[in-house]
Amino acid sequence: MFEQYFRNSAFLVMEDPASGSTLLEITRVLADKKFRDLKLSRCKNPIIKQFWVSAEQTTGDQSLANFVPYISSKFDNFISNDIMRPVVLQQNSVFNFRKIMDEKKILLVNLSKGRLGDINANLIGLVLVGKIQMAALSRVDMFGKPMNDFYLYIDEFQNVTTDSIASILSEARKYRLSLNIAHQYITQLEENIKNAVSETLEPWRSFGWEQKMRRFWSQNLNHNSRLPTSLSLIITMLI
Repeated sequence: MFEQYFRNSAFLVMEDPASGSTLLEITRVLADKKFRDLKLSRCKNPIIKQFWVSAEQTTGDQSLANFVPYISSKFDNFISNDIMRPVVLQQNSVFNFRKIMDEKKILLVNLSKGRLGDINANLIGLVLVGKIQMAALSRVDMFGKPMNDFYLYIDEFQNVTTDSIASILSEARKYRLSLNIAHQYITQLEENIKNAVSETLEPWRSFGWEQKMRRFWSQNLNHNSRLPTSLSLIITMLI
């Protein structure tokens, strides 16, 4: 039920960005009937409208307001953090990732866990990877035309592994995105990410593998070179 109300709150908020479309507006949709009615009056999606009409009839305004603590608790860590709050509550991004890629600009991002904390650093990393993926895929309007190569380097990339990484590994090569990823242990990766890496890795470089990792790569890489034997791993990939 939490997921259902959160999803429809987010959809309703995004239906009309002009009246606010950040995390703060999600709780307002549940707690403030006037604001919810304003959003509904500008909503063009009949499925979302029907959900909220049914929710008001079956649960009432007070019951909807009771969902606020459950939902807001999921992102309170981001809103209450002085560094994260200006990031996640911005309605419009100041970065144009497509422009960065097309104009060969350099973007350096320091996601220090000592400064941001694990959760905040990982969240920003996930958002950035998704943004870069969308920027790369938007180059479809240049298909058949010359494209500048863009190089993405990710250290400790297991912290930002989502389906976006798997998609970049398998699809972004035709949009001239070069992905360079580094991590230490294969067990840090989800199964779908391991499969995406092993099936698309070409060329590759490795420095020092433990026995478990040697077994995995010997089964998944079709190379004749002798596998190394110690404890660290760097994978470099050009797609």
